[in-house]
Amino acid sequence: MHLRTILSAIAQRGLTLVLIASGLGASVMTTSAQPVNFQMYVSADDDFDLYVGNATSASSLIANHNGGWTTPYFYSLTLQVNDYIYLPAMDIQAVVWGLGGYTSTDGGNTWTPILPNSSNWQVVYVDSPGQGGNINNPVMDLATLNTVIASANGNNLWITPVAGTASAGFGLPNFYSPPASLPALGCIWTNIPGSLTQLPHMRVVFRYKVVPEPASMLALGAGLAGLVGLRRRRA
Repeated sequence: MHLRTILSAIAQRGLTLVLIASGLGASVMTTSAQPVNFQMYVSADDDFDLYVGNATSASSLIANHNGGWTTPYFYSLTLQVNDYIYLPAMDIQAVVWGLGGYTSTDGGNTWTPILPNSSNWQVVYVDSPGQGGNINNPVMDLATLNTVIASANGNNLWITPVAGTASAGFGLPNFYSPPASLPALGCIWTNIPGSLTQLPHMRVVFRYKVVPEPASMLALGAGLAGLVGLRRRRA
């Protein structure tokens, strides 16, 4: 079978392939979005919302939680490659600050900790809503969130999260429950722009870009290498 026919058959199953090989030139084949079994353990000090969307806007509210820093939450969602998770979060007790946990894009086979400088995480400072905030309502409604996203995109305000002050047993759970039984780690937050300060009662928006785990990409690369070898043997 001709290599182009093989790649076309694979692409029709919903994959996006980029092939660069000596003697074959560069070929980019893009089809429909690839579904991802996204899972996440998350806990935050103190209140956070979970939205899904894309790079330019959020589209729907999944959950609003006000269980405080010691409460872990687990989500399992079917998303698409390059979708975004948005997490507006707010500290309300002025003790510790942070959001931590794990993400998985392969159905729980591989877990990536949410730590400072975590791959694919960004954050933007929003404002301080005042003492205590209102933990009975979402931190941020959809219209406000999309205004924040548009401003952050237009003014290049997204930054890499820094270390928060929460830690396991003091701000975050000591572990996350099965099926993973993962230990709690450090956490992420953001400083007030132009300072090294994390203020109490502040609101921030985290976002996470959904991409396949590195192991999945390596497997895809190995498969492509095998196809190239097949083509050369039959040439």
